Amino acid sequence: MYRKELEENNNKSKIVDKFLKFFKKIIGLLVYVLKKIFYAIKTWLLKKTDNFNYINFKTLDKTLNKKSDKTLNKALYKTLDTIFDKSSQFIIFVRANLKLVIPISFTLILVVVLLGFRNNDSSLSSSTLDAELVEKSNKIATKKSKVGRIKSNKTEEDNAKTDKSKEKSNSLKNKAKSIYELAIEKYDIKNFNFFNNFQRTFHDLNSKHLAAAKKYGIKKPDTDEEVKSNWKLRKIETCDEYKVDKLTYSMPYLVPRAVNLLETIAEDFQNSLDEKGFPEARIILTSVLRTKEDVSRLRKRNGNASANSSHMYGTTFDIAYTRFDCEEEIPEKMFKAVLAEVLNNLRKENKCYVVYEYKQCCFHVTTR
Repeated sequence: MYRKELEENNNKSKIVDKFLKFFKKIIGLLVYVLKKIFYAIKTWLLKKTDNFNYINFKTLDKTLNKKSDKTLNKALYKTLDTIFDKSSQFIIFVRANLKLVIPISFTLILVVVLLGFRNNDSSLSSSTLDAELVEKSNKIATKKSKVGRIKSNKTEEDNAKTDKSKEKSNSLKNKAKSIYELAIEKYDIKNFNFFNNFQRTFHDLNSKHLAAAKKYGIKKPDTDEEVKSNWKLRKIETCDEYKVDKLTYSMPYLVPRAVNLLETIAEDFQNSLDEKGFPEARIILTSVLRTKEDVSRLRKRNGNASANSSHMYGTTFDIAYTRFDCEEEIPEKMFKAVLAEVLNNLRKENKCYVVYEYKQCCFHVTTR
């Protein structure tokens, strides 16, 4: 390893020596060429003095008050001698101080070369910076374009979704309308109008129901046996006018005043169906008289059930508005509208109180 390093150092020193020798030769040639040039100029000027005197000094005599030619020639020779003396002194100085001139010139050349490289590097760096800026701007532009495309795609997708949802809603509306229209066309239904604002129309307070129940009803029964043995109550059963549903938390008993109200509601409902061209249908009772035991069992299942309900007096019953006993396929909303008209007419005649119960899907009716 040590030998290899010595060999490499020797090779480097040899290269440097060769370069210095070559550089010395070049400087010597330059000095020789400059010397020859100055000598040639001096001889040429000396040979051409007569011509200068004939051409130039003849014209200068007129301008300079006809001075003698000898004084002008002397001044010219003096200037030329000073020029050549100074140039010869410079050449002698350079030849005498080659050891200083060579490294100085070498360093100057290196400085010039390095400055050139720096300028190139700066230009390259500026070009690279420009290229980087262009690339960044292009990347930003591509990102913006991508974001714009994504946004446009999202807006298109959203528009497509909204269009689809609108189409679905319109199709559903058309289907719903077609169901009612088919029923109207099939049974030749006339003078039918949908009833709106059920909750605003049927909103009689519970206090009114309780007051009427206490006035026209019985005392609160504790058990089913008390209900069956009470002579003031009448048992209701499924008939041609109405249907009694399977009762789990109540019993099919009402006071005579409430039975008459139930029969009038059922008869008016069927009469209005006949007038409008509907097929035969019956209303369905879902809840009637409740004992204290029924209320306690119901409250265990439904905490919102009232402990002091008008159902406990035999004056109140519930009519379903989502189910009707009909053999034909007709939308329940049409039957619901007819039933609402009947109840509203009786309510205006002060024959009953009505509450629209949304969760239980029924009309809560109490006689007056």
